[in-house]
Amino acid sequence: MRREEHGAEFPESSALPAERKPLKLVLGFLRGLVPGISTVLILAIFNHSGWFALLGGVFGMLLYDVLAFVEWLFGRSLGRKKTPQRQDIVGEAARQAFVAMVWPWLLIYGLLAIGAAVGLFSLSSQQSPLFALICGALSLLFCISLFRWIMMAGLSVLVLFLLPNWEKGLDPPPGEGERMGNDERED
Repeated sequence: MRREEHGAEFPESSALPAERKPLKLVLGFLRGLVPGISTVLILAIFNHSGWFALLGGVFGMLLYDVLAFVEWLFGRSLGRKKTPQRQDIVGEAARQAFVAMVWPWLLIYGLLAIGAAVGLFSLSSQQSPLFALICGALSLLFCISLFRWIMMAGLSVLVLFLLPNWEKGLDPPPGEGERMGNDERED
């Protein structure tokens, strides 16, 4: 740190911002192995040959790594924006707000996964490196969309069906609250 005439401090140019840690980039690249391996398995399911599936897996992994690098470089997640959270709604109103927020994303991710699967199925007869790149991108889209669809569907089941039963278990029985109040008055 150095001081100028006006007393302002300037950080050193070699310091990285908090969100740009090299370990975060390495972990993003290692996470790229999951879509790469998934791409190989998906392409094998769609009846592509071994070398084509491996090449498509490498392309899918490289595309994911490029996305991880861009996220690391700019310090924010692509496609995910933080929205202000409202903490004042509870119960049934909160569940209705959750459904209103989630159902469009369920539809979008479901359609993306179906479209990618149809594209992979229709390209099953092509066996060139260009089509391996296209199939790698389609299978990466399929993996990400299917994962997010499953996550949203699981959260919806949790919020809509399991959470109300859990909330009922936390509420005291109707007569117990009155007895506690009477016991305290007697003391």
